[in-house]
Amino acid sequence: MAVDFYHLSGVTLDPGAVIKAGNWGRVIRQAGWTHNLAIREMALEEARLLRFTHRPSRLDSAFVFIDMIEARNFRLRIPGFQNHVLYRVSLLNPAAPSHITDTRLAGPIGTLRSDWADVYWMDFNPATISVPGIDNWSEATNGYVQEREMITTSDIRVEEVLP
Repeated sequence: MAVDFYHLSGVTLDPGAVIKAGNWGRVIRQAGWTHNLAIREMALEEARLLRFTHRPSRLDSAFVFIDMIEARNFRLRIPGFQNHVLYRVSLLNPAAPSHITDTRLAGPIGTLRSDWADVYWMDFNPATISVPGIDNWSEATNGYVQEREMITTSDIRVEEVLP
């Protein structure tokens, strides 16, 4: 039985289209330091390489949401995503290495701290685990306790275009 996931893309795709894992990494690598998120991605990658080598690299992964409501909340909350198309997708290789985290942890959040990138890679559920210096999760996302994303080295297939 296939599990539904959700993906946002600025590109219009038809059902059956395949989104290759690593597309985000391709964009970052091509732009290099001129990309406005290069420093964030390199901090996340450095933390992964030093302390979380069992996690897949964001640069080699596809990004999917676990829940449609969380995907829609992300689209509304993050500048530049408001016009992205929401897709229901499936993993071509469900056994591929993956990591589930919270989208809000992909950048510094809460009090000033040098280990912010580590929290992204930890097994973390804001509904049940407290991280010192990170408060008011529900306030940060309009009442939603989570905004989960899964990074996966699997390619993903578009199953349906959603409103």
